[in-house]
Amino acid sequence: MADEQVVREFAASTGIGPRNFVRQLARMACQIGDLRGLPALTKMRPEPRSEDARDWPLVTQFLVFNLQEVHRRIAILAQYGTPREVELCEQSPLIRMPFIRTFRGDECIHHKVLEHSLETALYDVLRDRGAEAFMRSFGPAFESYVGRVLNELHYRVIREHELQKLLNGKGKCVDFAVISDEVLLLVDSKGIEGHYDELYHNLSEVLTQKLRTTALHAADQAVETVRRLPDSLRRPLIIFICVTYKQLNIGDGDALRDLTIDTKEWDATRWHERSLPPSQMFTISISELETLCGVIRAGVPVENIFRKILADNGSPESSKLLFEQHMAEYGSVDIPEYTYTAADQLCGKG
Repeated sequence: MADEQVVREFAASTGIGPRNFVRQLARMACQIGDLRGLPALTKMRPEPRSEDARDWPLVTQFLVFNLQEVHRRIAILAQYGTPREVELCEQSPLIRMPFIRTFRGDECIHHKVLEHSLETALYDVLRDRGAEAFMRSFGPAFESYVGRVLNELHYRVIREHELQKLLNGKGKCVDFAVISDEVLLLVDSKGIEGHYDELYHNLSEVLTQKLRTTALHAADQAVETVRRLPDSLRRPLIIFICVTYKQLNIGDGDALRDLTIDTKEWDATRWHERSLPPSQMFTISISELETLCGVIRAGVPVENIFRKILADNGSPESSKLLFEQHMAEYGSVDIPEYTYTAADQLCGKG
């Protein structure tokens, strides 16, 4: 996105471009690692540069709340008024700006809040400047990145333009198909991470409207793709994953369907495709996709991964809400080579 207008305008108005912005985020991550004894956070320590003294305050200004701003944001969130009996997964508003300005200086609220903030800080800053214009550029870039991650697998990967030619008839189509002997893995990238309301509601009448353009639309694309499949592409197990930039805390298709209860979407035709039942649909973050691909690159067959996930989710004792909880069973895995190379270059090592 380096040449996109939204990025050029940001660099011109703030005095710092995305490359140098991310270098300063990496410096913060390393400082957390040093202070907390977490060596994993120090692996990508940027080489010191004289420009750091100029760039550091340009970045940190985007991560500092003053108390008046905290109160304003919390007053807005308080308007949601969700009933007490409803279980929520709430994201702290402090993740967006993990430092508070005090008479002692800018103080970090908690290192975990800062860690979470660093994951998406550049995205959040750019999107805040104009969500619609930013997403027009980010959506295609995000899809391209998902494709690069998938291309590091040893399986055949078919992109949308080629897949459309192989499908029967006309209709909707997902972005990617990954093919093994036993599994057809359909993948659709949704650069938009959803609406912030989704982190504060699980009231079906609210969520269904918000999800219609993201996770539900992706499920429709997957089901229509399956219905158009030629026999040459069908496999004993068909899995669909909708990849979002941020974590939506949805889980599998059964959980997604439950979010639409008491609305007409709850009994929509998308849930009744025998080849792709809701239990075989997953809404995952880009981080979870990177981990999944890392597990596959480490030598675990894709069919083994998903058959175990489906078996675990079929029992209350072993079911898990988030995809990353299933992936945790495989331990630490390498990030995509493409990502590692980019990080090396950004940090002055490549």
